[in-house]
Amino acid sequence: MDGLDLLLEHIEKFNRDYVHNLKAVETLISRYNRTIAQSENLNSIIVNPFYPQVFETKILERAKIAEGLELSNYLTYKQKYADSHDSMVKLTKEFIQRVGR
Repeated sequence: MDGLDLLLEHIEKFNRDYVHNLKAVETLISRYNRTIAQSENLNSIIVNPFYPQVFETKILERAKIAEGLELSNYLTYKQKYADSHDSMVKLTKEFIQRVGR
């Protein structure tokens, strides 16, 4: 079971256990490096009707972002995402548009 399936399963379990109706807004593709394998996996996610739609904005894999995942490093937003700021802004606007419908 891959990460997306596991996440969706946890959402379903939470909904059953706590009588909620949480739904995934969309699927965010992060740490994307455009390899053939990743592109094929992405295409299979996009066409799968059981997965939430995929955000148009993809967060490319960047050394600073990967470095920021290391909890022992304390970086500011600008240090962590400086080279990906435009993608983050674009994703934020896309997210607001999706949840606003």
